[in-house]
Amino acid sequence: MKKQPSSNFQSYVDKGNAYVKQKIRMIEKISIDFFKFADANPYARLMRLHQPVGTQLVMMPVLWTLVVVSYDIIHFLCLFIIFIFGAVIMRGAGSVINDIMDRDIDKCVERTKMRPLANGELTLKNAVKFLLVLLSIGLFILLLLPPKSIYFGILTMGLIMVYPLIKRYSYYPQVFLGATFNSGVFIAWFSVEQYISFVPILIYIASIFWTIGYDTIYAHQDKKDDEKIGVKSTALAFGDKTKEIVRYLYKFFVFTLAIAGLNANLNIIFFIVVLIGFFMLSQQIDNVDLNSPEDCLSKFKSNFAFGMLMFVGFAIGSI
Repeated sequence: MKKQPSSNFQSYVDKGNAYVKQKIRMIEKISIDFFKFADANPYARLMRLHQPVGTQLVMMPVLWTLVVVSYDIIHFLCLFIIFIFGAVIMRGAGSVINDIMDRDIDKCVERTKMRPLANGELTLKNAVKFLLVLLSIGLFILLLLPPKSIYFGILTMGLIMVYPLIKRYSYYPQVFLGATFNSGVFIAWFSVEQYISFVPILIYIASIFWTIGYDTIYAHQDKKDDEKIGVKSTALAFGDKTKEIVRYLYKFFVFTLAIAGLNANLNIIFFIVVLIGFFMLSQQIDNVDLNSPEDCLSKFKSNFAFGMLMFVGFAIGSI
């Protein structure tokens, strides 16, 4: 006969399970309450707090870099806290700048017509005041970092201000977005190191390829409205060749990321994870329905899971 577990032991197990379930419910409630607030508050929507995937994707290359450059887990966590707050604030500031410049265009696009400036919930004056608050907070966070990180942060802010204008004149705003979106790699690198190396350069270049790929898929949501109002994007530039071109972009991304791993002396686990990630990206582009805005958004959001997989690869590969 099997020995029955003691009642005391079972009691401890039951209490432990109850405690874990309680904490999970508490976290779920906090998340639900937060997103209810973000959906209801026009300022929260203006800085896209209700759509965290943008911030998540901004953070991915930064996390990869921090894993490589940090001294230990405590050092990594301290930097992570600084950068996650910085990413939320600066992504929010970038969204406000974008909505200020695009407030008339947004009224003509189905996906963006209910944004706070486009639908009149907030005035231009409201948005400008809010932007100044966000920029002030962002500057304070940036000043916690070394001088070279501050310089790159200021450069990034300049690029963020220019980005909304690019789609008015070029069919390749996603290229500029990639260069802007991923400059946090250098801010992260110089938060620890004094000198540049091939590692952050390669992570940065790889991340640009990745951003162009997933944002081209994202841009297919608006292609019909964009054609009507004259807004340009790689979705329109690539047209029927989008899948073929994005597939090549993902190949360049994976190859460049692997070279970064070699330069960082990462172990074999990293390269196995990269191969798994390449399979994920291949499935993404093979299965996406570019004529379905809902599917394009879903595939775009799936890049967060991919980015986290690469983070695990960098973390284990650095051991």
